[in-house]
Amino acid sequence: LWLGKARKRRAFWKLITGIIDANKDTTCAICKRTTQMGAKMLVTLATNGNADPYAIDRLILGFETQYSPTEKDANLWRAYFRANAEFITRCDRCVNELEKAKLDRDARKPGAG
Repeated sequence: LWLGKARKRRAFWKLITGIIDANKDTTCAICKRTTQMGAKMLVTLATNGNADPYAIDRLILGFETQYSPTEKDANLWRAYFRANAEFITRCDRCVNELEKAKLDRDARKPGAG
């Protein structure tokens, strides 16, 4: 069961990487830096305006609900993705700061059982 889902996720991801890259903006959604200022932009899937690493799973679930869990039509998936996906463009500095904050939050503090 999980292996089938993982394979489907990987196959569907390959079909939409070009669409995701095409939605890259030249301005960071967080700090408003631009590529003209030397910032490198990264685009990811989002949910309600926030980067969401699990957005692809929600989109696949919505696709399966609307059509069928066995549906694998590439053009149908791309059309569904274009209609329902949300993107956020962030600069490398903002991505690094968010990752650092996440690591600091997840790090085990001294004395914490």
